[in-house]
Amino acid sequence: MRLRLAAGAASLLCLSLTAASAGPAVDAARAGDMAELTALLADPAALNERDATGETPLIAASLAGNTEIVVELIKRGADVQARNDRGMTALHAAAFSGDLASVEALVAAGIAVDDADNKFKVTPLLVSAEEDRIEVFKYLLAQGADVSLTERHGYNVLSRAGFKGRSDVIAILLENGAVCQEADPIWFKECNRLKAEMGL
Repeated sequence: MRLRLAAGAASLLCLSLTAASAGPAVDAARAGDMAELTALLADPAALNERDATGETPLIAASLAGNTEIVVELIKRGADVQARNDRGMTALHAAAFSGDLASVEALVAAGIAVDDADNKFKVTPLLVSAEEDRIEVFKYLLAQGADVSLTERHGYNVLSRAGFKGRSDVIAILLENGAVCQEADPIWFKECNRLKAEMGL
């Protein structure tokens, strides 16, 4: 049970809306203040400044769901590959917040949909599944996100969605051939029951 709780809590730990800022551009991006941010970006260093947790204006705007600012920062050349101190990118942040338009912009800008180079080894797909961001989840699947990848505890996206009771996500994953994992006997039994119920 302890392992299941640790796995289920990971995405709650990976991003923060209340990180202390080391610079005003991160604050402006987080607050959605385009006028203030535009003024601050007169200093080139502001584009990729970092707060105390390593978040850049782009990560902060993605997490807050400020699509207009995300698009503007990408247009100005913000580092779309930047990571916070847990290794999470702006795409993880946008997947966490459920901001589909930002997710689309970030994928178009070149962030890999299966990026898992972070402390939790979670992909944006897994984050969106666990947070029940269904439109983002469907989009990432359509972009070829791999449902078989596992996070640091060895659970795949189906198991993580199962632990959270995300019924819509679970159904889509099962229809797309995701595998019921034996690592958690309770979830394994329930997963196979759902498959049978769906005629799979």
